[in-house]
Amino acid sequence: MQLLEYLRSRSQKKEDTQKSDNHLDREKESWIEGMKSSRGPISVVASLIATGTFTMGLSPPGG
Repeated sequence: MQLLEYLRSRSQKKEDTQKSDNHLDREKESWIEGMKSSRGPISVVASLIATGTFTMGLSPPGG
């Protein structure tokens, strides 16, 4: 009887692990997709910051 209970609990643990892995895979794919879609706006902001910094370096306030 104990062996049967052990085997059932082991089978349940495998199913839970597979469900958890599937959830993590979907979460990872969602995160990667979000990073790909935000690459453009982040590049624009980084370019504007770099341009402003360079301009300030060439012509500091007060002369």
